[in-house]
Amino acid sequence: MTVTVETTYTETAIQGETFDMLAHRLYTEERMSKYLRYYNPQYSDTLIFEGGEKITVPVVSEIESTETLAPWRR
Repeated sequence: MTVTVETTYTETAIQGETFDMLAHRLYTEERMSKYLRYYNPQYSDTLIFEGGEKITVPVVSEIESTETLAPWRR
């Protein structure tokens, strides 16, 4: 999966959330959690947020998956 990032904004984590839960809440796609992790290296060891952490969220304009890729790019 390849994404195009336009900009970022800040979101506050809720107590008990994980990166997967954040991705589902923000993108309705748990697979986007790897991009949240990439933009928030300071929380790379965090499994469950305490609440109140400021998370940088990339704004994605295009998601390219293996289904939408040309065969020679897969």
